[in-house]
Amino acid sequence: MEKDMEPLFSVIIILYNSEKYIDQSVGSVLGQTFNDLELLLVNDGSIDQTASLCEKWATADNRIRVIEKENGGISDARNTGLANAKGKYVCFLDGDDWYDGRYLEKMSESVRPDLVCDCVLGNVSQYRESDGKICALRDQFGLEINGYLRGCVSGQDVLAKLIKEYGTLPMQWGARGAYRNFLLENQINFWDNTHEDGEFTMRVMLKAKVAKVNAEAIFIWRNRTDSTSKNFKYIWLQDNMVMLHKWISMVDQEQNKNTKKYVKREIGRRFAVMIIGAIMRLEENEISDFKRLLKENQSLFLYTNRWGHEKLRISIWMIGVSATVDLYRLIKKRKLRSV
Repeated sequence: MEKDMEPLFSVIIILYNSEKYIDQSVGSVLGQTFNDLELLLVNDGSIDQTASLCEKWATADNRIRVIEKENGGISDARNTGLANAKGKYVCFLDGDDWYDGRYLEKMSESVRPDLVCDCVLGNVSQYRESDGKICALRDQFGLEINGYLRGCVSGQDVLAKLIKEYGTLPMQWGARGAYRNFLLENQINFWDNTHEDGEFTMRVMLKAKVAKVNAEAIFIWRNRTDSTSKNFKYIWLQDNMVMLHKWISMVDQEQNKNTKKYVKREIGRRFAVMIIGAIMRLEENEISDFKRLLKENQSLFLYTNRWGHEKLRISIWMIGVSATVDLYRLIKKRKLRSV
């Protein structure tokens, strides 16, 4: 492919100290059965050998462009890649994940020349570093196979039907590819937040008039044993609260009552699950800040609709935030002692 031509896909790989994984990640893109693509390697200020490995790959294949930048975090790096992309569609890949060899071929089947598709949703498989196994995560896209999402539907239809069918918006689902002009016209990029994927995907789904679903789990997500996302931190909880309030702001601007109902149901569920998890897992020195955060955000309980979550809301209403948190932690400690 000539560098001044517009490829069908721009694949953007974000790299930060990725010397251990870059060969597998880059190799999985260049080895695709569909090759109308450009590959952007965005090196987000790595201090290991990532930069030299990027140059090595770029020398070997003229479809690669390397973008060096100061460290600014994954959202900033993805936005840099998006600003430099030339493809009709853009796909994002983290430096420790990889594609099945048929990934872009399957994507291309969803973005036919006779139909401009705003985005393509896809499932993922999980590679567990702990035991070296690859397994498909819950097949939420069985909906398409069962006929719920056949053909082209709007992003809001996908949101409502996923939440209605499963009672939740599965964490592993996401916008695996998006029409670049659609993103630009709707000013959709990545916000600086721990949960940049959730925010990005929600905005894409709310705005997408035409969405396709690829049920095959051919995006491989590496579940690293040293991943920071596995560590429950107070800052993670804060960022989640910010994300949920942004979701409310987004969905309140929509006219579709069905969309509002199901997205707000999901907001309530996520909020309750996070709060219960935080009560059980935060360190003692974080509890005071957590209680203050819960008081500031308890309005999110308005959207809960499950009895297990309602019990928490009722307890807070009856005895207050501080006493409820102390009570739940006491119950946890007693259960642990009885094991």
